[in-house]
Amino acid sequence: MYTLSKIWSSAIITVLFLVNANSQTNWNVTVSNFSFTPASLTINQGDVVIWNNTLGTHNVNGTTTTFPNNPVSFGNAVQSAPWQYSFTFDIAGEYSYQCNPHSGSMQGTITVNTVTSITDNDNNDAIKLYPMPASDYLFIEFSDKKAKTYSGIQLFNMNGQIVFSKAIESNDNLRINIGHLEPSVYFYRLQNTNGYIDTGKILKK
Repeated sequence: MYTLSKIWSSAIITVLFLVNANSQTNWNVTVSNFSFTPASLTINQGDVVIWNNTLGTHNVNGTTTTFPNNPVSFGNAVQSAPWQYSFTFDIAGEYSYQCNPHSGSMQGTITVNTVTSITDNDNNDAIKLYPMPASDYLFIEFSDKKAKTYSGIQLFNMNGQIVFSKAIESNDNLRINIGHLEPSVYFYRLQNTNGYIDTGKILKK
């Protein structure tokens, strides 16, 4: 049996939740008057922050040497204006940074949120989900039992959080109690013992 811990730790999770590069946004921070403006930003994974020094001698120091809790390092050397420095934040998390010559007054923070998308295999003929939309119970029927032997199923909400997880010991039809879930769109992930993944969406009314 393929355990739930193995399902969760499988590297295939990186296939299901991918950064959407097409939604990349540029954010501008002005470096001037001994401050970063804005000093705090909340952005999405894959976005670019551009610092523009318009006055004075400054730098951007977001290295893990100075801020050990930063997921990765970023920054440039101390330089006189004008200069521009940009960094693409591909890893979600909380970041801090400073200007080294004026660390007492010039500090900033960046919160990088995870951007998720999911591959949709709703047209997969080997799987039938009903009723749709579902209310109290979701039924899953496997029509291709010889080709696939599923070992586990997980349901995710729109924020990418797991709301249901179950090991599958056979390809018999499944009945999943979803009556406790809020009405919304959810995504399923079916794990094959050979590492193959089937995904899609369900509607809970």
